[in-house]
Amino acid sequence: MTREAMVGRALACLWIVMVIAYWLWATVTHAGAFRWLADMQVETFGRYFGRSTALIPATLLCAPALVYLGRRDAEARAAAVAELGEEAADERAFHRSNRLWAGFGVAACLVGAGALMLSPRFVGDDRLFLQVVAFLGVFFGIVSLLAAGMVSFRGYVPKGDR
Repeated sequence: MTREAMVGRALACLWIVMVIAYWLWATVTHAGAFRWLADMQVETFGRYFGRSTALIPATLLCAPALVYLGRRDAEARAAAVAELGEEAADERAFHRSNRLWAGFGVAACLVGAGALMLSPRFVGDDRLFLQVVAFLGVFFGIVSLLAAGMVSFRGYVPKGDR
């Protein structure tokens, strides 16, 4: 991968992270563009649609970066097939996918553990929200690690039954 491609990929990922972080902040604090859109919906429809107000603009803002990443992946796949052959390119993509799932799993477990450690400091709905985030973080983290093959569950088998 060329330096230009790595910089482009890093910038696209950074853009996606920044958009998601901004919309999460705006949704939780009811501020910024989220508030403007919610106020406009209340004036027009008499109510606002919380999930749509958060998800649609975030998706639209992330779309150019997602398209760029998709095109880069297609170019990289074509180059890998030309260089290595179909089977080796598939194996390389499989191992890359496993590393991605493992990284996501570790990050999700860390977020879940952090939310669990923070939850005793809060009361009411905030505490419940952090406990749900903790559960989902650990759940998706373990599922991702299982999908990547980094964690496995093995049952006990008595010596006579082997």
